[in-house]
Amino acid sequence: MLLLHAMMVDARTFDRPAGRGLQQTLRGAGLDVVVADFRGHGDSGPGAAEGGTWSYEDLVLRDLPALVAAARRWGRGRLGVVGHSLGGHVTAAALAAGAVHVDALVCLAANVWLAASEPSLRVRAAKA
Repeated sequence: MLLLHAMMVDARTFDRPAGRGLQQTLRGAGLDVVVADFRGHGDSGPGAAEGGTWSYEDLVLRDLPALVAAARRWGRGRLGVVGHSLGGHVTAAALAAGAVHVDALVCLAANVWLAASEPSLRVRAAKA
């Protein structure tokens, strides 16, 4: 299971309360668990304030495929992703783009935008 954090936090969010968070709960259930920081978060610096530059596209098309490949090497068999906010919509975007394949995706408070559900043609065109 790959756990991916939200914006403005880091992988430690899955270890709260310390030693009793989602990460430990899933491990206790016998799952292989991988947690990682997105670029500029937690131990994956530099952050934007320190001059780090990256784009959403980098997360979707470069970083997530690398994380999925690493999680597959370290795990046993099938791979699921639990994505909190940023982690969820980056994974959904990567799946839609064909950049990754995972066996399951659980989105926690992820705002996934779908063109078909946008009533404004102007907004839909701007986001396309």
